[in-house]
Amino acid sequence: EEGRVVPGHVMNINASFDHRFLDGYHAGVIASTLREMLEHPEESFGPLPG
Repeated sequence: EEGRVVPGHVMNINASFDHRFLDGYHAGVIASTLREMLEHPEESFGPLPG
């Protein structure tokens, strides 16, 4: 923000894929979809309670 370092939220997720079953492209699609769902849960799961 305006050139300053500010705290933020970070969540690391690790995954392993068997490349005999799933290639890197499809793993990337899964990762992108999961990221979008986690960044915008209301669009994926509806309104949040409370």
